[in-house]
Amino acid sequence: GDQVITASFDRTVAIWDVRTGNKIHTLISHTAEVSSAQFNWDCSRIVTGSMDKTCKLWDAL
Repeated sequence: GDQVITASFDRTVAIWDVRTGNKIHTLISHTAEVSSAQFNWDCSRIVTGSMDKTCKLWDAL
């Protein structure tokens, strides 16, 4: 609801507060461009995919 995530070619994923527009957190782990990011059904986790040929599962903040 109140957060959005963005995948970036700088190898990071950003979590943003929709109401304020402020960045809440940056996820750093991939070694190449991040091409996709998605919350799971209850927004408790985030899955990311990267050009480094990996997917990562994160606990949402």
